[in-house]
Parts: sequence; structure tokens; C-alpha cells
Amino acid sequence: MPKIIIENLLKMHIDRQKMIDNGFKPQKYDDVLRNKSSYKLNDLIEISEKFQLSLDYLVYGKEKSPSISLSDDEQKLLGYFKELSPNVQQQLIGRAELLAEQAERSSQITCSCYIADVAAGAGISAPFTIDDAFSPRQFNRSDVPSNADCGVPINGDSMEPKYPHGCIVWVKRNAEVKYGDTVIVVRNGEPLCKIYKQDGLYSYNQKYNPIRISEDDSIQIFGKVIGFYTDVD
Repeated sequence: MPKIIIENLLKMHIDRQKMIDNGFKPQKYDDVLRNKSSYKLNDLIEISEKFQLSLDYLVYGKEKSPSISLSDDEQKLLGYFKELSPNVQQQLIGRAELLAEQAERSSQITCSCYIADVAAGAGISAPFTIDDAFSPRQFNRSDVPSNADCGVPINGDSMEPKYPHGCIVWVKRNAEVKYGDTVIVVRNGEPLCKIYKQDGLYSYNQKYNPIRISEDDSIQIFGKVIGFYTDVD
């Protein structure tokens, strides 16, 4: 419908008075609003150039871009931004750059977290306590969940695709564990990363059979997995 152009303009806070102030005829605006007329291509190009809006936005109500897709909030912010004077726009850009720099610096603040010396799934039986099987390692603070007590490396593909080989899973030691949670469990002295279920220990990778627990097994749940870290570098 012709008035969709006006509706899309209003989303960017461009109303009838603003159109008139920028040289567009009020009668034309009113006719388009009542579906008695429509903006021709030349009109749309002029509106696009005057208000720095794309033709895609005027017609469809959103930007069409293969690489950039703006959310509703981002569209709203863009509308407010275009209402500002050039001087205020520059001040706002400077403030945004400062906030981005502060966020970047904050993400680079390091913290120390204890990481297991023995990887879960490596087939190695060893003492597995914070005191004798873990060593401190530095991470960016943003990479470590605030409630993580330690990390455990993962060896093998049994928990892929969710937890890839070589990643470090973050563990909360005293978290409440229920069936269906992913845990670090020590079975007969060997640490494993598995899905804890009532009838056994399961893997995400379907090629691995569940591990059934017998009366002869020694089982200790070390902690609940609450996330993971992969060193992409």
C-alpha cells in the first residue's frame, strides 16, 4: 500500500512537519496517507537522499544487506541519531568509541583459574583434587564464568559436538546436580566428562555407548559443567 512509505518514515521519527520542513508538499503527503496517491520513484530517491535512508528501508521497512542486519532497537537508535545535529552526532560517536574501548580493556583483564593437570577422557587414573591435580593458569576474565571453581581439559570426541576435543570445561564444584546435567565424574579414579543420567553416564557423540555403573565401580561426582573455553589462537 502507498502509505507504507509514510509508516516507515514515522518509524524513523520523520513526520508530516519534518517532510514539509524539508521541501515536500503537504498535499502530496496527505494524499499518500489516505491512499489517494503514491510516491513515484523520483520522489522516493529524493526522500532517500534528503533523510539518508535507503530505498530498501522506505519500501520494506528494513535495510537489505548481505552482511549487516539491524535489529529493531538498532533501527530505533539510528532514527534518534539522525534527528541530532552534526555536532551532537560527533559527540555521540566519540562517547560510543570511548565506551567500546573501555569494554575492550575490561575483557582483557586477566584472572587466575585452576586447571586440571589430567584431561577428562584421557584414560588416566590419578588423584583428582584441587590440592594435588590442578595448576593455576591465566585467562581473560571475560572467558571464565564468575561462578567457575576450576577448569578441566577434555580429551577425545565423546562429548562432541557440544564440547570439542581440546577444550576446557568450566566446573562448579558444589552446584546442585540433577539427571541430565553434564558433569565431571571420577570413575574408578579416572576423570570423565559425561551426561549424568539415572541409568548411567552418557556421551553427546552417539557412537559411544553409555557407561553403566555397577556395584563394583567407585563413583564420585567432582562438579557440574557450566561452560567451556576453546583457545582459538
